[in-house]
Amino acid sequence: MWQRIFWWARLAAAAWAGIVAILTALHAIGWVTIGPALTAVAWVVSLFIIAADNVGTLISRRLTGSRTEREQALSDNALTLIHRLARGSRRALGSGDIGVSVYVPEPQTRRQRTKGAPVKFKRLLRCRPGEYPQQSGISWNADVGTLGKCWRSQRPEYSDWYAVAQRFSGREVDENEFEGLEPDVRQGFDIVGFNSIAGKYAEVHAEPIWHLDEQRTLIGVMTVDRVFDAEDDAYMPQLSGSTARQEFAASASVVSRILKPKRRSD
Repeated sequence: MWQRIFWWARLAAAAWAGIVAILTALHAIGWVTIGPALTAVAWVVSLFIIAADNVGTLISRRLTGSRTEREQALSDNALTLIHRLARGSRRALGSGDIGVSVYVPEPQTRRQRTKGAPVKFKRLLRCRPGEYPQQSGISWNADVGTLGKCWRSQRPEYSDWYAVAQRFSGREVDENEFEGLEPDVRQGFDIVGFNSIAGKYAEVHAEPIWHLDEQRTLIGVMTVDRVFDAEDDAYMPQLSGSTARQEFAASASVVSRILKPKRRSD
């Protein structure tokens, strides 16, 4: 938001500078007359714009620096979780098999809340040491996927999607086949979203991110996924055990501390 404000402010400043330059040129050739009062106003406004631009630059740099530090902290935490999961899986998983994402809800307007529109999510982090899979391009909301189920239930949720991924890997479903799928397979996705994600993941875990100072205040969701491997003939779930669940909860607590959400009274 602040970057957009600064952009428009600088655009207005550039327009003002252009107007002053044009008036100065016209005054120099005698086409217009600029009185002392107008000259004083021009100087005052120009100095104000310069000062405001400098202040805006300082604020923008501080915000950008804070955001960069937060992104680095989130990434470090995710990599720690990935390495701990890989190490604890007795070589069944490699670091490149696991991905971690952090989502927070986007603000809703009063109209959206009144109409009961599903909460939409903004992804703050996508950490995946492996190059595959690429982003699915899905607009995530509280009605779709394990992520949405976690937000709705406000508890950890797990999906073993190995059979689904094995069934749909390397192909897309058509409308008729999609309409015939069970609800727990579709998981709220439309056909485009389903085709973009169905063959990619064997397991998905979603962990609530709670506000550390306000009980029962959900501020986001952390998801952990395992890439589907069609050549894995000895597949065993790795993200559903008690040790893994403890790792997810601890990592989500770290995320909450990194995000530093404000109290409602602040």
